Amino acid sequence: MARRADVDALIAGFERCASTAPLFAEDSSSDERASARRLEDDGDDARDRSASDSDWSDAELRESDGAAFDEKPPSAAQGGGRPWAHAARARRRARRAARAEAKANGARDEDGDETMVGSGVFIGDLHADATLEILKHLTPRDVARVAATRRKERNMLVGKTSEIAEAAWGRVKLRKGESASKALATLRCVAKDTLKELDVSSVRGMRKAELLATMEACEVLREFRAVDMGEMGKLTTKDVRAYAKAIGTRLRKITCDLGHKILYDPIRRDPTAKYVDVYDDNVQDLVETLAIPQLHVRRLKLHSSDPGSVRAAAVAAASNGPNKVESFDASWSLRISNEGARAVAEVLAQGWDLKRLALRKVNVSDDGAVSLAEAIKTSAGNGTSKLRWLDLGSNDIRSRGAVAIGEALEHPGVNITRLTLRGNGICSEGMDALGKGISMSSTLRRIDLAHNGFGDRGAIAFADALSRGAAKNLRVLLLGFNSIGPDGMRALMQALMHTDVEHLDMGCNVIGASGAKAIAEMINSTRLKSLNLACNNVGLRGERSGLTALAKALEKNKTLEILNLRGNALHTNCAQDIADVLLEETALIQLNVGYNELYDNGAWEIAEALEENTTLLGLDFQRNEVTDAGASNIAKTLAVNSIIQEIDLRSNMISSEGVAKLQPYGLKTNTRWQLEPPKYKEKQKPRFSARKPKENK
Repeated sequence: MARRADVDALIAGFERCASTAPLFAEDSSSDERASARRLEDDGDDARDRSASDSDWSDAELRESDGAAFDEKPPSAAQGGGRPWAHAARARRRARRAARAEAKANGARDEDGDETMVGSGVFIGDLHADATLEILKHLTPRDVARVAATRRKERNMLVGKTSEIAEAAWGRVKLRKGESASKALATLRCVAKDTLKELDVSSVRGMRKAELLATMEACEVLREFRAVDMGEMGKLTTKDVRAYAKAIGTRLRKITCDLGHKILYDPIRRDPTAKYVDVYDDNVQDLVETLAIPQLHVRRLKLHSSDPGSVRAAAVAAASNGPNKVESFDASWSLRISNEGARAVAEVLAQGWDLKRLALRKVNVSDDGAVSLAEAIKTSAGNGTSKLRWLDLGSNDIRSRGAVAIGEALEHPGVNITRLTLRGNGICSEGMDALGKGISMSSTLRRIDLAHNGFGDRGAIAFADALSRGAAKNLRVLLLGFNSIGPDGMRALMQALMHTDVEHLDMGCNVIGASGAKAIAEMINSTRLKSLNLACNNVGLRGERSGLTALAKALEKNKTLEILNLRGNALHTNCAQDIADVLLEETALIQLNVGYNELYDNGAWEIAEALEENTTLLGLDFQRNEVTDAGASNIAKTLAVNSIIQEIDLRSNMISSEGVAKLQPYGLKTNTRWQLEPPKYKEKQKPRFSARKPKENK
């Protein structure tokens, strides 16, 4: 029985690989070590063979994994051809001789046991307990490499008769960044008898055919998970059926993102008909797929849907067991309208355990919003409400719909944490109801009310209602593009003093200098960590008083970490106020002053302050007409300041020589897309015309 201290020592000494390189990636050092150990273990005959000729080699597996899918064959210049084989054999012979010498001169420990110097310990020579403990700390890529070292490791980690193999390959989670083709081919080779649970979530470059081949090859696979698949997208009903058939009776659970496009074929029947043959078959296919007992859908996305298909999908998702569909998304389908919203509402009222609902830009008006709000209240009253996210953005919901949603938020059984109503045209009456509902809600953390255009009147109504309650869990408030002026800004800041809101987005409003002063008066009484004031005319027409007041307040602030002043017409003198903030010990770590009029003098002011700053990590200085002079000042700052991680200087006027001065600092500066440097103004040349001037009579 291995001692626990020995196991801990082995784990500490074992190099843990945190790389996201693909399984059996072409790592020359690892391949050479594996080949040398294998050749030494297989005898004299194997020593004369190359790596690709051995029974179990990295090269053999690489050929099976990737060669068939490469667009171009490797060339000798790329290190993939036979001309380099003689050099590899020479290196192997040198390492083999070094190990033999170390073994001959092996040292002895205090107990008189012989130890090998410089060779390490093979995992196959350890006790089973120590091996299992080490395998817990290895990625699937590392385990595959261990299996390719010697025959002993291969027999231990490959095959259904090995308990260690079952522990190593029973559950596999491929990591983001791994080569999907190579990883799946490796699993088909080394884990086909032991793989029970496979998770390929977030892995890019996955081919559905290779995934299907892996399921068919793995004889004991019973659970499969594939969500957030990037360019591969969501699985279709055809994919789910094929995977379920490949796994067969062993199947216990498939978890995936499912996408389905509703098809219409007006050619086969009357073009004016609402339902056609292909439509009925298409919807029935979705319903039958959702009826698979082992299927769990994390997100169901319907494309080009209509009220009938939405109703069918909702009923199928609700009637085939609990937690069948976690998120239902039918956004960007204008056919749905209020009829489709009412269909979803009917299923929700009957106890559908849906957690996320997205009906963005589906032509829903007040009637549909009222139906959904009533259904949410009904399910909350019955104790069956599971809804956490509700997205009704980019519709036509006005006051009546907003009032109904606000009243639903007041219900104690409603546990919505995220609400999106952006782009709906909600006015002051609806904002008052929403503010009251948010203040009474104990779960809402994020609300998006941007692009509604309610102005100061709506902002004041919202702020007054919000200040009546606690809104104890509200953290994110998005109010951009609403024509909010100084009065609305002042009312909002007064309301936020009594909340725990951490992120406030006021981008693209019209608060001006007066609104900035209102923020300055009360910001230190809030808990804001992020403030977006982009495009608010804070420095319009040379105005500086608003930014000066805000800067003085921020000099004493200890909570704000992110400040966005992008596109506020800030001029050169405003850079002095920004520099004053950077010279103080604040919590600010990200600052955006891009798309202003700070020029070289502003760059010099801010660069001087950054030489003494110890907290700022990122500075956005885009499109400020900075030339080589400003770039030189920034380069001097980077030579002194080792804390800052990036300064964004895109779309300025830095010449190639100025860019060269910043190149030594690598990724700390972004100087792409430079405009043409300014030239001296030439005198206007006289214009000549062939026509004779008219004589004054």
